[in-house]
Amino acid sequence: TNAVYGTWPKLDNYLLYIDYNNNGVIDQLLDKMLTPNDGAICIAALIHQTAVFPCDYKDEIIGISNFGTTDNSMTNHVNFEITIPKFMLSEEAKANIIIHIFDSETGWKKYPSGEELFNSTYEISW
Repeated sequence: TNAVYGTWPKLDNYLLYIDYNNNGVIDQLLDKMLTPNDGAICIAALIHQTAVFPCDYKDEIIGISNFGTTDNSMTNHVNFEITIPKFMLSEEAKANIIIHIFDSETGWKKYPSGEELFNSTYEISW
């Protein structure tokens, strides 16, 4: 949809969860959630599955959102790009993440799917 610049509830959005120590469980204050918020990226420490501490903002985290085609799809769509320094993802040479995407027309989707945070993740290596 083209709701990237919409108003709630017509607003496409994402939550990016980071399992900082790559152990497959939520570690309070260590693991993080990131999401766009008023033109900046909110980074919040996880308390548990459904709660986070208030947003913090770091200049090192850059988020861009726009609407159009990409190399992966010639269909116009909302696309988000986020740049996060590696040291904020993990102390190791890999990071385990989960992405929740909200499409204003279809609702929330979890990637990879799963009910509990970090029981299934995408691994990024560098």
